[in-house]
Amino acid sequence: MNFEEALRYELNSIDEIKNKIYPLYAPQEVISPFLVYKKTMLKYLMTIDGRLNGIEAEYGLVLITKTYAEAQNISKKIMDVVFDMFARNIGDNGPYIQAIEIVNLGDEYEYETECFRTNFKIEVKY
Repeated sequence: MNFEEALRYELNSIDEIKNKIYPLYAPQEVISPFLVYKKTMLKYLMTIDGRLNGIEAEYGLVLITKTYAEAQNISKKIMDVVFDMFARNIGDNGPYIQAIEIVNLGDEYEYETECFRTNFKIEVKY
């Protein structure tokens, strides 16, 4: 299981977004709440002797909800899941997480869709 599969596996433990986690974009017919994620950086670690086993990556997570209260409630659950991934294999025999942190968290309201958007940026080393 690769990192993205394992990330979805872990986030699927949150009932409100279970099976509504999508790479890059959500299908138009999906009803909120849902989560979209994207990889923003991936770095294979190298030394003079060659490639190391570790990978550093950054991912953006975007939570879409109908209410601010719902956004705050689910955001807390997402943060709990992310922080719980530290120092263990994630998913079903997925990668071992050596380091993980949320480095940016912000809320927005989208007038066009009348939805709340919570943006997370996570940095991970596995």
